[in-house]
Amino acid sequence: MRQPSLPATGEVRDLGQLTRSFLQNPMDAVRGLGLYQVQRQQGLDAEAFTTLRDVTRIPNTPVGTLYEYAVRLAEKGDYSRAWDSLLAYRTRSAEP
Repeated sequence: MRQPSLPATGEVRDLGQLTRSFLQNPMDAVRGLGLYQVQRQQGLDAEAFTTLRDVTRIPNTPVGTLYEYAVRLAEKGDYSRAWDSLLAYRTRSAEP
C-alpha cells in the first residue's frame, strides 16, 4: 500500500494562530492538519497525536488522514486500532 500525501495546509506556521484557528473551526480538517504538522515539527508529539485523532473524526476528512493516523497508532504499539484505521483508509480510498 502506497503512503498517500496529506493535503497542502497553507503558509501559516505560528502554533498559537493555528491552534486558535482550529479551535474556532473544529470541522475544518485542513486547518487541523496544518496544526498537526506544526506540532510534529516542534516535537509536540502528544499534542500532535491528539490533533490528528480529532481530525480523523471530522466527516469527509481527507482519506490520507486515516493512513497517517494508522502509522502513528502503530508507532505507539496500538496495532489493533492502527489496523482498523488502515482498513478505513483502504475502504475510503477505493470508493468511486
